[in-house]
Amino acid sequence: MKKLFIVASITLLVLTGCGKKDSTVSKLEAIKAKGEIVLVTSPDYAPYEFIDATKSGQDQYVGADIELAKFIANEIGVDLVIKAMSFGDIASAVSLGKFDMGIAGFTYNDERAEQVDFSETYDTTESTCQGFLVTKEKEATLNTIDDLKTAKVAVQNGSLPQTYVETELPEATMQLVNTLDDAILQLTVGKVDAIAASCASGEGFTLNNKNLVVSKVKFATIDDNGTKVILEKGQEDLMNEVNKAIAKAVELDLYKQWLDDATSIAEQLGAID
Repeated sequence: MKKLFIVASITLLVLTGCGKKDSTVSKLEAIKAKGEIVLVTSPDYAPYEFIDATKSGQDQYVGADIELAKFIANEIGVDLVIKAMSFGDIASAVSLGKFDMGIAGFTYNDERAEQVDFSETYDTTESTCQGFLVTKEKEATLNTIDDLKTAKVAVQNGSLPQTYVETELPEATMQLVNTLDDAILQLTVGKVDAIAASCASGEGFTLNNKNLVVSKVKFATIDDNGTKVILEKGQEDLMNEVNKAIAKAVELDLYKQWLDDATSIAEQLGAID
């Protein structure tokens, strides 16, 4: 009788173990079952992702990257839910599975690749111009890369411009900020001499900050292979779907259209917040 009990117990354990294994679902399956995919972004980077203050809720998030996220969700057949957080925290949050995907102008680097997986490139224009935002008063004195070697430079934590500053301006005093809005505040009150950012983003901030200009000083060209979506490591099924959507968007040249539309919205608002 004891032997029968032991055999029955072992059989139950084996069946229970098999049941647990079979119940494991992929991120993609969970997304489809839930009917929504959750995007995390840092909406302070017009015209790519920013806030339209005339709207509320999910509708307030606009920009070319937001349109890409909507397109990906539509291709998968689910709704899009958008969450906002500081840029520097996004990769870590995605790596822990707190969100399904991150889109915020991410470019590949080795350190970030240890945390997350990268999609195929959806936009290559970001690599064409990375430079500085300065006040008009300092434009004349900060007109070469040498002028910025010992300057105080604000840069968004974890961003591509941070890498550029570390590489090309190692002697500069780098002030890391969570958002570009924080950087603008520091620049306007004189706490820093310049902001390192993409030229497109810088131009956006000059729309409602007439004392600011995009400097003619630019970083040396670095091949970053464009911007990509980031996902939690090992989610191959989801990555395949994301890459399929990106390939379709690239083939149809949709991102340029989204970027043009987002730039128009930013100009109409007269503010990039």
